[in-house]
Amino acid sequence: DAGGQQVQIGLRLKQKESDFSGTVSTQFGDGTLEKGKVSGNNLTGTILIEIQGQPMELEIKGKIKDGKMTGTIEGPGVPEVTFSGKKDS
Repeated sequence: DAGGQQVQIGLRLKQKESDFSGTVSTQFGDGTLEKGKVSGNNLTGTILIEIQGQPMELEIKGKIKDGKMTGTIEGPGVPEVTFSGKKDS
């Protein structure tokens, strides 16, 4: 949810033990997810993405429960955005 507008975000993640990385795709641009860490049901990571020609570094924080993920994405000059999703089969 970005400013009251729903935005679809695709994540492709690879996990190795407690670390993960992957790719991010949105209608605004594509990027990578780096420095991902999982601790219990919590996850954190950094999204590197270019939006309207501007490189951005965003922080993602989330929780995993019952096959679903919820959390926030935020960065400098970007209001906090909440997200929710589930694993695609």
